[in-house]
Parts: sequence; structure tokens; C-alpha cells
Amino acid sequence: MTKKVIIVAFLSMTTLVVGYKLYKQYAPFVIANAILKEEEPIFLPPKIKKKLKEKKVHYNKISKDVIQDIHKSNITLDQVLKALDEVTEEKVYLFLDEVNGLGEIKSSDQIFDLTKKYFPVDFDVEPLRKPFEEKADIVLLQKVIKKANEYRDNELIDFQSAKIVIKRILIEKEKEFIQNLNPE
Repeated sequence: MTKKVIIVAFLSMTTLVVGYKLYKQYAPFVIANAILKEEEPIFLPPKIKKKLKEKKVHYNKISKDVIQDIHKSNITLDQVLKALDEVTEEKVYLFLDEVNGLGEIKSSDQIFDLTKKYFPVDFDVEPLRKPFEEKADIVLLQKVIKKANEYRDNELIDFQSAKIVIKRILIEKEKEFIQNLNPE
């Protein structure tokens, strides 16, 4: 009887560990694909499908704009991806703490400057300032900061998975951008 309990406990723990590892490995790709594709995955609950449907148009537009802006600024996707790799959760939280400490956001320049301070890169980001100012008004920035704080507090998605999702979306949008340049 004791052997059976030990075997069942061992198999249960093994299943949990394997399931968690598979989830950590594949969830970011499932999320990114759900954002990139026309239809939502059938296995998602209706509430999540509805939320995804509402947000995916916006996410796709933003990611498409980012790709266009970096190309106009002579920045490569590889440079952006490398910069994303160097972003740490600790730096993001320090950035959020300083932004939250500002009280009121006065301009997109203010956020752009703080971004440069906390996330230095080995390429010139100044050509991105103007597109950032044009697209990121104060109301939008406040919403993004609020969402970032919610994700931080609720831990809806872990930091590394979020980075994988962002990178995957940017890579796919880059492919679309290049395909539109060379339609063959």
C-alpha cells in the first residue's frame, strides 16, 4: 500500500513538473500566435477570447508601427532584440518606481528620457523620439503605466514570457514588413 502511494505521488509530481515546463516553454508562443492570427484559438475560454479580440488589433498596429519606425531610423531589428534581451525585471521595476514617483506625466519626452536612462543601448535612439512623441500622448502613456503596474502586482504573465511574446511579435511583423517591400 505504501509503495502505491509513493508511486502515485511520484507520478503526480513528475506530471506537474513536466506540465509546468511545457507551459513555460510554449505559452509565450501560443500567446504571440493568438495576437498575430486572425482567429482566436478554440481552446481559449470565451472571456479571454473576447479580451484578446479587443486588444489584438491595437497590439498588431503598435508592433507594425514600431517596425516601420525602426526602419525609418536606420535601426535594425537585431539591435532592438538585443536591447530587449538586456532588459531586466529589476530595471523595469526601478523605471516604474520612478515613473510612479513623478505623480503626473507632463510629456512623452519625460518618459522617453527615463527610458533612455534605465535602458541604455548601444545605438542612437534619438531618431525614435519624434515617432514616440507622435504616437504616445500623455493619456496613452498613463494607460500603459497603469497596465504595467497591474501586471507587476498581479503577475498575470511572468517577465521572461512577456519578453518572448514581444520578440516573437516583432520578428513576425519584421517578416511582414520585408515581404511588403519585396512582394514576389
